[in-house]
Amino acid sequence: MTRILHRGRPVAILVAAVLLLAPTLAMAQTEGSDYVQGQEDGERDAKPNYAWAFAGCLSIFGFIFAATYDPSVPRGALLGKSAEYAAGYSEAYKSRSKTLQLTYAGIGCVVGSALWYALLVASADSSTP
Repeated sequence: MTRILHRGRPVAILVAAVLLLAPTLAMAQTEGSDYVQGQEDGERDAKPNYAWAFAGCLSIFGFIFAATYDPSVPRGALLGKSAEYAAGYSEAYKSRSKTLQLTYAGIGCVVGSALWYALLVASADSSTP
């Protein structure tokens, strides 16, 4: 009889562990979903700012400024939200905004360089006798 009870002990410990950990795992999934929801909302809310294209068009310094400038998260989007949501939102918003500002500054830099080159070629052609 003691052998049967001894064999059942690991099963009993496993069942007890599952019952004790189930609420913790459920809470972790809820908190994780807040974080994921914040990430999705942050990605969606990050909009392109065309001023970065103009800054890049001025010179390479506009692109360097875009690379060093850290976008700020709109505070209104985080009011009344959980800490997990705010962390996910902030991370995704900043990452997506930084990508957009570098993209537009890069496009502006290429377009600005092309325009300066075209002006240089046009002025060289007009000054040649």
